[in-house]
Amino acid sequence: MKKKEEVREFYREKRAAIPKEDRVLQSIDMCRMLSLWDVLHSAYGICSYMAINEEVTLLRLMDILMGERIPFAFPRVNGDQMEFIEYNDNLDFEKSAFGIQEPVGGRPITWEKAVVLVPGIAFDLKGNRLGYGKGYYDRFLKEHPNYLAVGVCFMEQVSEEELPCDKEDVKMSYLALPDRVIRI
Repeated sequence: MKKKEEVREFYREKRAAIPKEDRVLQSIDMCRMLSLWDVLHSAYGICSYMAINEEVTLLRLMDILMGERIPFAFPRVNGDQMEFIEYNDNLDFEKSAFGIQEPVGGRPITWEKAVVLVPGIAFDLKGNRLGYGKGYYDRFLKEHPNYLAVGVCFMEQVSEEELPCDKEDVKMSYLALPDRVIRI
């Protein structure tokens, strides 16, 4: 089995090779498809993310579902931990040391249950995720076992082979693609 860093590099290049226009259109398709998914409509809240590099962009999804009064939250890193801050119209964002737009101020969520839309570099059909290597999502999801983990990616990021993983890695319950959601 290949080492994680080799696999990360392969899928980073594969994702970067998707033309920007295609990524934009697939992100729109993803938002439209997820906005119709009953799991999100019955969620107490949705933990989303601010896309970086060539990730699937989900801001349009927030616009759609906020109209239905489904609360959204965005991640902020504090040391080795990640917390989600509930979104409101007064929440400001600034670029973190990792180059990610993070909430400034605001209050951390205390939701009992939520759906966590998880970005990554690669996913497989067994629920394994290859992230950026810092473990923030894995630690957060372990601390919140009632939260439903949904990997979000383009088709090009899905590995037919099982990805390398460690005991610290948390498996996804679903995999969201631009045209469908797969239950793991």
